[in-house]
Amino acid sequence: MAVNPIPAGHGTVTPSLIVKGAAKAIDWYRKALGAEEVSRFEGPDGRIMHAEIKIGNSPIMLADESPEMGHRSPQSLGGTPVWPDTADAFADVIERHAAEIRPRLDTQVQTNEVRRCAALLGGFLAAARSAKRPLRLLEIGSSAGLLLFWDRYRYALGPHAWGDPASPLLLDAEWRGAPPDLDAPVRIASRRGCDLYPLDIRDPSQLRRIESYDPISAVEASHSHQGGLTAPMNGSIVRVLVEAGQTVEAGAQLVVLEAMKMLNTIRAPRAGRLYLGVNDNFWEDNTGQFNVTVDVN
Repeated sequence: MAVNPIPAGHGTVTPSLIVKGAAKAIDWYRKALGAEEVSRFEGPDGRIMHAEIKIGNSPIMLADESPEMGHRSPQSLGGTPVWPDTADAFADVIERHAAEIRPRLDTQVQTNEVRRCAALLGGFLAAARSAKRPLRLLEIGSSAGLLLFWDRYRYALGPHAWGDPASPLLLDAEWRGAPPDLDAPVRIASRRGCDLYPLDIRDPSQLRRIESYDPISAVEASHSHQGGLTAPMNGSIVRVLVEAGQTVEAGAQLVVLEAMKMLNTIRAPRAGRLYLGVNDNFWEDNTGQFNVTVDVN
């Protein structure tokens, strides 16, 4: 008779943690993440030799370190002996707001990233050109409806453009290679979306939640301080579109930054003269990527 090596209620891989202060860790997981203690076995000296907790439907095993048995925690292996202030602050926020945070763990992260339409445009146009019929748009995971209205946006693919010039939304992307085939009549017969966790962008709290999932836009919007603009995260500079001393308008494209497998255009926060000191404003860090600060005064 075949024996299943995986115990009932466990997944293919179950994490097992060696910690310094297992009892304190279990208490924290219970308060902050709603963990359920399944079992606990203590040794004669009070150390936890084995314990199992469950967060949601995921079991986690943990135990106190036992150096005499070769079981050492990260702290004993050269890890941080004392939590940094930032980690303490983060843990404190999680604990104090656990009741508010816990329900969000049961929902999916939704980027609702409308810029994905720039990648979808070619496929939609090819389908419309081939079928010569109106398109029925059916989307699972409807991203607040933003992708369903791809035909109402303006696209600038390098020197090539498609869409209504009067659209309030411009998707500006770099284009390399042969010119894209954008000549296709598009008619939309219907739009339907299905989403297990629908979001209403008219609700300010839900809109803030969407924005929190998009670090590029959120940081980009918050960095127009003192006339300067800072790249929202580490990335590779693909292209510099301006020169030092050049006068630019508000919203002008300055730098194309590749980060998180996406190309992002860094724009001027206001009109003015551009100062780009290569030695002062561009530097390579130990990851081989670049940070950039662009001042507009």
